[in-house]
Amino acid sequence: MDLSDILREYGSVVDDPNIAGPDRNVENDFDNIAGQLSSSSLAGGLAEAFRSDQTPPFASMLGGLFGNSSGSQQASVLNTLLSVAGPMIMQQMMSGGGGVQRQQATEESGLGGILGAIFGGGGQQQAPAASGGLGAILGSGALGGILQSMMSQGGLRQLTPQEAAQVSPEEIQALAETAQQQEPGVIDQISEFYSQHPTLIKTLGAGALAYALGKIAQSQRQA
Repeated sequence: MDLSDILREYGSVVDDPNIAGPDRNVENDFDNIAGQLSSSSLAGGLAEAFRSDQTPPFASMLGGLFGNSSGSQQASVLNTLLSVAGPMIMQQMMSGGGGVQRQQATEESGLGGILGAIFGGGGQQQAPAASGGLGAILGSGALGGILQSMMSQGGLRQLTPQEAAQVSPEEIQALAETAQQQEPGVIDQISEFYSQHPTLIKTLGAGALAYALGKIAQSQRQA
């Protein structure tokens, strides 16, 4: 089938997610048409999937994409997120949250305590799943060390692929949540980046991929 035939079959997936059932090879369909879609169409469909309540949260999906990306791709994603959330995080790190909370955080666990006090993780490090706070994740992971190094060197800079490769998908997920809160348009920036790498988009899974194709089909019908 050609592009129009395949997209026609996904046109109703937004209203009926069951169209991407177990008998349908969504990844194969995507393979067949990805090369025929413009990057703007792919980016638009991906952004819609990121924002939909019918798919996993944006930060969760991005964590998976990040884990499957190469070092240079990871650096691009991380630098994009830090360009949005980094200034606020740096400002909060330098202020330490203020008052007694800042003193306790500094005395108890350094950077982890500071960030925990700021973002709700508390003075002691906790597992990301338990705390739900960006502070605990940054305080106990590679990203916290990278940010601490940045602070000592005067502020934000572009991270290298080698540095990005040290950051876990869980840390990226927490950072993505913060970046989305700061600037919802970061979803469009990330979507534009991954539209240049359709092979990675396939790793989102059949449900999110089918939803993206459905949104692409709808937009082409309306054009």
